[in-house]
Amino acid sequence: MKQPKLGKKIAALRKEKGLTQEELIEKCNVSIRTIQRIEAGEVTPRSYTINAIFEALEYNVAEAQAAQIAFEKSCEIEPHWLQEPKGWLVIGYFTFWFVVTFVLQLIGMSSLFILSSIGTFVSVELILSARYHKSRNPKMSIHNDKISIAYNRFEILGFLAFFLTAIIFSTPFTITPQDDIGFSYDLLFPIFILLFLGFAFKQTLLLFVNKIVSQKTGLYISDKGIEDNSSLLETGFIAWNEIESIQIKEKMYGSRCIVIMLKHPEDFIRKYRKSYEKMAIKINMEKFGSPLRIETRTLYISTKELYQILCVRFKKFQSHTM
Repeated sequence: MKQPKLGKKIAALRKEKGLTQEELIEKCNVSIRTIQRIEAGEVTPRSYTINAIFEALEYNVAEAQAAQIAFEKSCEIEPHWLQEPKGWLVIGYFTFWFVVTFVLQLIGMSSLFILSSIGTFVSVELILSARYHKSRNPKMSIHNDKISIAYNRFEILGFLAFFLTAIIFSTPFTITPQDDIGFSYDLLFPIFILLFLGFAFKQTLLLFVNKIVSQKTGLYISDKGIEDNSSLLETGFIAWNEIESIQIKEKMYGSRCIVIMLKHPEDFIRKYRKSYEKMAIKINMEKFGSPLRIETRTLYISTKELYQILCVRFKKFQSHTM
């Protein structure tokens, strides 16, 4: 245990026992000045001094470490094959679409269809590659116990490319030569489809574009709470004392998201006014029992890793407030 953390731990244990520093020194035969300097993080005490203090506080280090390891193990979840893909899946997908595109060219498919296939390949390959790398090496910075998790811009680019490809591919280009009037009614349906898909995907596209250019950090985790900027509903700051529990919920095909169960969800819901925000909140409440969930698709960290970090930090807050 590092020096400042050791001092905080001893001070917290002493207060839990309802002891003053003077009462503690009577139990462990250590000077008041030593206790004060240890709790302030000014010195690194010898091992026998630490053992004497912990013994006086009836704190078993080995048992506490074992309990912490057991708790962290209990927070582990099995990785989903698509959220945290293996290297063979990334290579296999690349090979599959290379063969598909080659076959399409051989059989003389339209240029639009081939371009859409290439667009689909590039976008999904970006997503898979980004997920593979972030599951192996999350991008986090830790400063004064505050964890900052970066946006995964390669995965965001992959989703953006996928949606744009979907809009283009979903448009039935049934344009025929114009008549004498100079207008073809066959243009109406493609235009209508483009407008409809553009409106339907508007908020999703804006979300991904915003995350690519944003100067914010995707997610902050501190001793006071969390600040999530990663989703369509940017939640702002949520204090630990507003949270009831942190759970893992399954979505489609076994993929998972992190759901933050709030003590007063109605206060959270009241913040949002826009129609798409209300719709997203309603879906979250119906499916997951909470208006607040955290997706890792725009973050440079896996769901498994983030869930464990949040659980450990939340337990740390609870232990300090008991």
